[in-house]
Amino acid sequence: MYASKIDAAITIERLTREGILSAPERATRPGAQNRKRPRSKVSVADLVSEQRR
Repeated sequence: MYASKIDAAITIERLTREGILSAPERATRPGAQNRKRPRSKVSVADLVSEQRR
């Protein structure tokens, strides 16, 4: 049986308090600075439709 995300979060918090796990050095992920989003050269919808066949 798999634990739910909430159960996992509670377990991670408990292990962090007990010193078994350490807190991340950075609380948030760094953002992409001055970067443009990559663009697809082909239609993504066509690729998805093809994969579903």
